[in-house]
Amino acid sequence: MKPIPLRGYFILLLVILLPIEHKYDHLIRPFFYHYTTFAKPVVKGFYFYITDILLLLLVPSLFWIKLFLQRGVKYLTLCAVMVFVSLIFATTTVTAVEWMKAVYFCLSLLLVGIISQIPITDRWLQGLFFTLFLLGIFESAVGIGQYFSHGPMGLKLLSEPPLLAKIQVDGQERIRAYGTLPHPNVLGGFLMTTIFSTISLLTLAKKKWLYLLGLTPQLMALLLTFSRSALFALFLGLFFLNNKKIISITICILAVFVLTFSKELSYRGGIFNYNSAAQDSDLTRLEGIKSAIEIVKKFPLTGVGFSNYDKAAKVYFKRPVPVMHNIYLSLAAEIGILGFIFFTLFILSTFIRGWQYRKNPLFKGLLSMYIGFLFIGGCDGYPLFFHQARPLFFLIAGILQSFSKMGQESSSVLPPRREIQVSR
Repeated sequence: MKPIPLRGYFILLLVILLPIEHKYDHLIRPFFYHYTTFAKPVVKGFYFYITDILLLLLVPSLFWIKLFLQRGVKYLTLCAVMVFVSLIFATTTVTAVEWMKAVYFCLSLLLVGIISQIPITDRWLQGLFFTLFLLGIFESAVGIGQYFSHGPMGLKLLSEPPLLAKIQVDGQERIRAYGTLPHPNVLGGFLMTTIFSTISLLTLAKKKWLYLLGLTPQLMALLLTFSRSALFALFLGLFFLNNKKIISITICILAVFVLTFSKELSYRGGIFNYNSAAQDSDLTRLEGIKSAIEIVKKFPLTGVGFSNYDKAAKVYFKRPVPVMHNIYLSLAAEIGILGFIFFTLFILSTFIRGWQYRKNPLFKGLLSMYIGFLFIGGCDGYPLFFHQARPLFFLIAGILQSFSKMGQESSSVLPPRREIQVSR
C-alpha cells in the first residue's frame, strides 16, 4: 500500500479551509498606500485567501507541458487563454481587479493539474469524503443554530458572515441558514456535496448508523438554506445514484423536515408552490439571461471581458442590470462564444471520463456532485465565481479527469480489463 503523497494532504487541507477561511483584502493596502504614490488604484480591489497560497506553493511540483495539454484539461487551458484574450480586447476599461480575478480563476487550472499528479486511490477518496462528511456536520450545526437562535453563532473567527438573507413568515423575518459561508445558496451547494459524500460512505461502511446520523442534520440544514437550486440538484443527483434504498431513506428524512417546516417553505415559494417571492426571484434571473444574450449577440468573439459583465451591461443598456445567475451565459458574455465552447468541451470530457467508473460507489458519488454543480450553475453563479465553491467544483472535475491514476493502490476502483485477442 503506497502512502498518500504530500500533495494529497495539501488538497485535504485546502478542502478543510474552504468554508472557514477569511478573505484578506485589507492586509497590505496600508503598506502600499504609505510607501507608494501609484499603488492605490492597483491594490484597491486586491485580496487573497490562504488556499490561493497553498495552490501556489504546489506550482513548482507541476510538469507544465503535461499539465496544460493532457486529456480534457487542454480545453480548460484554452478557456483560460480566452479569459486573458477577453481582457485584452475588453469593450470597457479594465482595471487591475479584473486581471487579478482572471489569475484566481486560472488557479483552478493548477488545481486540476495537481490532482492529475496524485494517485487517486479509493483510500484517498474515502479520506476526502470523510473530510467533507465532518465539514458537513459542522456547517449543518452552525446553520441550524443560526436559524433557531435568529442570529449569528459568534464564529466570526471562522468567517461567519453577517446574516442578511431572510424570508418573511407571517410578517416576521426568519434567517436563512448560512453556516460560515457567504450566502445560504453557497451553503446549500456545499451541503449537496457533503450529503453525497455521506451517502457514498454509507454504502461502503459496516457501521452505517454513524453516517445515517450524520445525514439527518445535513438534510435539515440544506432545507433551512431555502436554496431551491441546491435542493433540486440533490434530487437530480439522487436520481443518478439509482439506489432505491438510499433514495428511500433520504426522501423519508427529507419528508419529515418538509412537514416540520411546511409553512416556511410555502412562504419561500418555488419548491412546492409558486408565490410572488419566487416569481420576483425568477423574473430577476430571466432579466439577467436576456441581458446576457443581447451582449453575446453584440460581442460574440471575445465577449466584454472576464469579470466585466456588470460594468459593460450598465454602459450598453443604460439601466441597472440584474446580477447574472448563470455561469454558462456569464462566460459566453464575458469571454465570448469560443471560450464558452472550450469550457463546455471540458465539462463534457470530464463527464465522459467519469462515466466509465459509474459502477464504483465513490465515483458515482463524485458524478452526483458534479451533475449537481452543473445544474446549480444554470441557476446561480457561485460554482464558478465564488471562491468557496469554485475550487471544490474543479477539484471534483480534476478527480474525474484523472481516472487513469486509479488502481495504483487498490484494484477495487477499477473495472476489470478485458483481454483483446488479435487473430494473426
